[in-house]
Amino acid sequence: MFEKSLTDLVRGIRNNKKNEAKYISQAIQEIKEELKSIDMDKKAVAIQKLTYLQMLGYDMSWAAFNVVEVMSQTKFTAKRIGYLAACQSFHESTDVVVLATSLIRKDFTSANQYEAGISINCLANICTPDLARDLASDLVSIMNSSKPYIRKKAALVMYKVFLKFPDSLRPSFPKLKDKLEDSDPAVISSAVNVICELARKNPKNYLSLAPTLFKLLTSNYNNWMLIKIIKLFGALTPLEPRLAKKLIDPLSNIINTTPAMSLLYECIQTCTVGMSEQLPIIKLCITKLRNFVEDSDPNLKYLGLLALLNIMKIHPKAVAEHRDLVIGCLDDEDVTIRLRALDLLTGMVSKRNLPDIIKKLLEHLEKAEGSYRDELVEKIVSLCSQNAYAHVTDFEWYLTVLVQLTHVHGTSHGSLLAAQLLDVIVRVTIVRRFGVQQMVGLLREARLLSNPVAGGVCEVLYAAAWTVGEFARYLEAPAEVIESLLQPRAVALPSHIQSVYMQNVLKVFSYVVAAAHDVMPEVEREEEEEEDEEEEANVSMETVDEADELMNTRLPLFTHSPHLEVQERACFTLEMLKVYHNVKDNVLAATDDETADGASQIASELASLFFEEQLNPVAPRAQKKVPIPEGLDLNTPINEPEAEEEETFFDDGDDEEVSNKKVSKIYEDESEEEEEEVFKVKESPEERERQKRARMERQANNPYMLQSRSPRATAIDDFNIPVVTLPQNLGPVVVGKEDSLQVPSPTARGGRNKKKPHKAIRIQKDEEMPEGAVASDQEDDAKSTGDALSNINLDEPLGAHEALPVSRHRTDIQREKAAAAAAEQQKLEERERRRKRREGKEGKEGSERPSREKREGKEGRSRRPPQEGLLVDLGLENTPLAGLTASSYENVGSPAAVPLTLGEPEPEKKRRSRREGEEGDHRPRREGEERERRSRREGEEGERKSRREGEEGERRSRREGEEGERRSRKEGERSERKKREEGGERSSRSRHEGERREKRERREAEPTEAASASRRPKPKPLLESTDLNVRYDVTASTTEKGKVNILFFAENKSDTDLSSVEIFFTDSMSVRVAKNGSGSNCNIGTLQAGQRAKAEATATVSNVSTGQRLKGFITYNYLGEGRRVETALNLSCSTFVIVQEINKEQFANILTGETGLTLVLNSTRVRSSSDFLTTVNTIVNALHVHPVQVGPTGASAYGKSILGHHVALLIKDRGENNTSVDIKSSDSSLGSSLIQEITALFK
Repeated sequence: MFEKSLTDLVRGIRNNKKNEAKYISQAIQEIKEELKSIDMDKKAVAIQKLTYLQMLGYDMSWAAFNVVEVMSQTKFTAKRIGYLAACQSFHESTDVVVLATSLIRKDFTSANQYEAGISINCLANICTPDLARDLASDLVSIMNSSKPYIRKKAALVMYKVFLKFPDSLRPSFPKLKDKLEDSDPAVISSAVNVICELARKNPKNYLSLAPTLFKLLTSNYNNWMLIKIIKLFGALTPLEPRLAKKLIDPLSNIINTTPAMSLLYECIQTCTVGMSEQLPIIKLCITKLRNFVEDSDPNLKYLGLLALLNIMKIHPKAVAEHRDLVIGCLDDEDVTIRLRALDLLTGMVSKRNLPDIIKKLLEHLEKAEGSYRDELVEKIVSLCSQNAYAHVTDFEWYLTVLVQLTHVHGTSHGSLLAAQLLDVIVRVTIVRRFGVQQMVGLLREARLLSNPVAGGVCEVLYAAAWTVGEFARYLEAPAEVIESLLQPRAVALPSHIQSVYMQNVLKVFSYVVAAAHDVMPEVEREEEEEEDEEEEANVSMETVDEADELMNTRLPLFTHSPHLEVQERACFTLEMLKVYHNVKDNVLAATDDETADGASQIASELASLFFEEQLNPVAPRAQKKVPIPEGLDLNTPINEPEAEEEETFFDDGDDEEVSNKKVSKIYEDESEEEEEEVFKVKESPEERERQKRARMERQANNPYMLQSRSPRATAIDDFNIPVVTLPQNLGPVVVGKEDSLQVPSPTARGGRNKKKPHKAIRIQKDEEMPEGAVASDQEDDAKSTGDALSNINLDEPLGAHEALPVSRHRTDIQREKAAAAAAEQQKLEERERRRKRREGKEGKEGSERPSREKREGKEGRSRRPPQEGLLVDLGLENTPLAGLTASSYENVGSPAAVPLTLGEPEPEKKRRSRREGEEGDHRPRREGEERERRSRREGEEGERKSRREGEEGERRSRREGEEGERRSRKEGERSERKKREEGGERSSRSRHEGERREKRERREAEPTEAASASRRPKPKPLLESTDLNVRYDVTASTTEKGKVNILFFAENKSDTDLSSVEIFFTDSMSVRVAKNGSGSNCNIGTLQAGQRAKAEATATVSNVSTGQRLKGFITYNYLGEGRRVETALNLSCSTFVIVQEINKEQFANILTGETGLTLVLNSTRVRSSSDFLTTVNTIVNALHVHPVQVGPTGASAYGKSILGHHVALLIKDRGENNTSVDIKSSDSSLGSSLIQEITALFK
């Protein structure tokens, strides 16, 4: 009487903003009470309120069955509420969806078209593979409905059916195709929509519809239908070029006349996709798109730029004519429009206009903010670097642009700029001197050190440091560069940048020393670099001393860096400096000539470390393409493993002390050898030459060594070139206000007044690859596989097996089976009657063969024997020949045996005398035959009479027996009814209930051996040897919490007795095994030869969330010798589960949370070769749970852990031997572990 309506619920939620959760919780409890009512109107209102709460995020899956109840109501208002709730809450894994199949099918054929409409709409939202398979034939049937409203909805929902059940496409497509010629435009539009979506999967299937669609295109004026038809033609025209020519006129007419922008845009898209070769219509589309871009509506402007971008991929020159229009869009307020304009500029760039475009982009960059600023930086780099710098003619200008981009405030593309600086300087040899000068300038800029955040603009210092070190020969003031690399503020830089600083400061110092002694190694140079050779700066010994002093002073600051790699490289550089000092001091103690030679030697050695070979670009996939040499087995160990020493039972502390002494001794020896090698600098030329040849041979035979393409120009010792890894992370950096972007000019250079003319620029586009590598750019490309609809071919004829499945009621199926069984029984009875008739005829054939032949002669000549047919044909059937039997006829050897003449007639007297003689001969025979026929007829009549009497007697006795059974059954029912009325049934029921209660209590107190034996798995092996076999079985204790019982089965396999058999286990953090008086966990004692014995132990478990493993050992005496064998005891999570019997109501309360428990869901899906019930039995036995309810396609089970955790299982048959298992447990880790056990069980 006082139930709340939906309006009251909404008003209450708005009035309880502070306690909204509490109010909604109370409302849900009220809804649960209302759903228990038998008043269907009250249930409908409750489901309506629950649907609203579901839209607010509350779960209503627990009321799925009540939703189906409301859906089945006859009132349209209630039915509509139920279908809406189903659309909102049902999904593919909802169990009660299968209950709605017959309900939806029934509503399909409802007299009320709106009921059919809501059922079709619901199917579109909750369609599953099972629903699609069961209802496909019904949907095809209602597509022929007389009501356009139903036909329209049925055609639309077929697409959802095709997605879930692709096999229904081929048999139902003819009906869908017929809807293109329907009398109602809405039905035609629905069919076009479905076919348009299907054509996105496989357009080739729908080429045959082109004539029909073309007719609709030229005769229809519905814009929305035209949009779908034109989109469908866009998918078909790439497959049929002739169709594109046919569409030029109608599409041109629509483009020129339609005022609808949506239809115009779709026409342009279709022309772009399928009519790209028709240049006139493409130019018309570009003209229309210019109107889009010039429109004030930002949506149209965006669409225009997007369509121009698609056309630019096909006709870039045609779009490039509108460059000014696109650049003008860079000033638009909408950032999305500016981004699309940036994308368009990529295809408009050429060698002539690149500087102008970059200049305008740099001007916009000064005002840009946020993500658009980063997009501009990325686009500038992309425009200049595309196609291996194909549009860049002046690389000094490009380097200046990159340096100017480092002034952008807060950019996150520092690593991109660093990578570009490195790539340009390495690939373009002529620009290296200028690049080194620019990098020196970056190293001196204090603004890059003002906010050294990893990933910021300071990443360009990575490229700057590497460049000045690799190309140190172009430095004009090396000492100043060393000072910049070792400045104290550099310790605040990210660790990877500091590491590069330490590596390259050693390179610069090596160059200074080598250049001062004029022993720089000669490397192969490009022709463009020959002009710069004379300009290399002369380095004096004063510069060497200055650099030496700087490094000695500043390097200790980096040797204490918290970053390990920085510390390691700084220490290495400092040690190399010490080596240089030691050698230099030794050389100064000698004569002047020896001094010069020694100084030159150490300088040459330092320079050969870094500057001996030319650096070439390496392909990104070079490492992946290194071929494996023939005969190389990567799984074969390089060195044979050393034989393991036998284990002894000495004190662990002694072993550890001895081991530490050995290890320390080994490292002391190695350190002494390393020190000797480091300080052994003076070597004979023959020794160095021998070492060089050995190193070259190792490198030549090493497949992972990247070989240089150019031969070495000198014979100086070579070392490995360090590999430089470009940084990946970038981020913003704070820059001062004085840093403004100066737009560089391609002809004016900062710091240079004149530009030297040079030859054509050569860019190193070739990248080094290992020998034997196979060039393939598609090796990592994954082949995309289409879905089921893409693989269907509609052109093939339908097979006999491709009919839509028709769902029938089980009573119809049973009726058909009964009719088939009755027909089969009738056939068997008819066959038996024929057999008996045939046997009776064969028994009577000897007594009356002529009569049978006479009867068969009346039936037709086809069934007469050949001799009788001959008599009839000759007209002699009434002659004495007719009285002959078949046997007598066969005995006639020739016509002479029968006195017969077919010539002229005999005299009358002879004929008369012959007839009289023949009659006298045949008269006694005819009389005997007549008597035989009479007696046979009398016998047959007697048999028929007796058979009829016997059958009548059987029927009479059968009726009497049935009447007696009915009478006895009625009397029994009356007596039972009388007993129930007297109270006998009540006492019997109470007695049975008492017996069941006693049995249940007895089972709970102590489980029966039969039940435990049926669920107990086979014992697992603990020890298997030639002397002793031990197996174990673990069962959870039902009387003590947290206890498990371990039963050991021991068997003596030897011929002698085994004494003192004991089992020891080491307790873990979660499992502790009880010990007996002897200190062991289990004392089996003495086993005689061949004897078997049992022993038991108890373990206490404190954690059942995961499986446990106990390590231990078994000891026994064999022939007076003590033996010890290591072993381990495995306890899976399922061993901690107890069988707990509960009823369905208790199980439901646990799942719904009414008991106050919070259960966590874990799921898996397994594939079993057995049937569903066998799979359920396997899972139940393996997990030690009790089956609560088992059905043909679903089952539920329950168990409880020894620590009181609840374990609830839901097992469902998913078809095709697939079974899903959901476990809800109060311990999420326990449920996850049980899921893993189930998965492993079916592998």
